[in-house]
Amino acid sequence: MRRSLLTLHALVYRPTGAMIAAPTTSLPEAPGGELNWDYRYCWLRDASFALEALLEAGFHDEARAWRDWLLRTIGHARGRIHVMYCVAGSHVPNEREVGRFAGWQGARPVRFGNAACTQYQPDVFGEAFDCLYLTRRAGIVAAQEEAELEARLIGWLLDHGGKPGSGIWETRGRARHYTLSLRGDEDEAIAQFERVLAVANDVGLLAEEYDVGKERLAGNFPQALSHLAVVKTAMLLSGSAQGHRRAR
Repeated sequence: MRRSLLTLHALVYRPTGAMIAAPTTSLPEAPGGELNWDYRYCWLRDASFALEALLEAGFHDEARAWRDWLLRTIGHARGRIHVMYCVAGSHVPNEREVGRFAGWQGARPVRFGNAACTQYQPDVFGEAFDCLYLTRRAGIVAAQEEAELEARLIGWLLDHGGKPGSGIWETRGRARHYTLSLRGDEDEAIAQFERVLAVANDVGLLAEEYDVGKERLAGNFPQALSHLAVVKTAMLLSGSAQGHRRAR
């Protein structure tokens, strides 16, 4: 868990407080495939999940910095709210393929930018609300701009209510209505958690995915979402989570 916390800490861009999904682009999810994406941006969803892990671990300065970045980035933006941004708060560039470059082990295409930035993913707005709620529950003083941003997010959702989206996995086909379902058994969770820890590399880092057939990490690396899952799961299973969601 300590290695995962250090990894999340290292993925934060200090000047602004934004956390990138991964510091790499175009590492293939499968050898010879075309699922090679640019993850060098700040996803609102992933960073909001990471904020909870940071708060549980006591990293309040980092959590406050991320909250402030969120307020600056989408609190003052006009027009469409995006699902990801550059670390400075600007829009993610249009996705393009760079034919003159080859990626890891000759992987192609190499991509700069990410087309998913233009997708509609309604769950992201819930994560943004969660971010603001959790910082307040953790004792971080609310910023004056929070109420205005929350009202803007509600207005956006009301204007787009019932609209199909691309979902948490950012499918690039036809927009659909997605639902999320969570369930679990503690013994099964512990066994699965141990399997995940066993595939980390020699310094405890995890990628986006794991290739079971070839027994190796795959996709962009190291991946914030993978490491925040380790932190949160370790805390829940050990009973050390501080419970910022519980009523006081």
